[in-house]
Amino acid sequence: MRTFVGLFFVIFLSGTPQARADGPPFQACGIKIGEVSTNSAIIWTRLTKNAESNPASAPWFEIHFEKSGWVEATDMKMIREPALGVRFDEGAKDENDIAFAVPGM
Repeated sequence: MRTFVGLFFVIFLSGTPQARADGPPFQACGIKIGEVSTNSAIIWTRLTKNAESNPASAPWFEIHFEKSGWVEATDMKMIREPALGVRFDEGAKDENDIAFAVPGM
């Protein structure tokens, strides 16, 4: 079993030289391994367009809640009420442009 998992990681993480040299896909989210048994394991990965997440200086967003009104993402706690909408700061075209976002492939 260990040999198989080790071989999988060598093959999976090495990719092709052309893919590494030319750019995406990347794996900025890392991997997660769960539900391991004696003969199987679930390995979760997500390919990303960029090698790292967007910087903290990127645009933020606000969420409009039913009772609380517009709340900035940095001020949110565990608000348990329906969300009615989202608006992005100036400069953000969509959710892929906001701070800490990691756009997928």
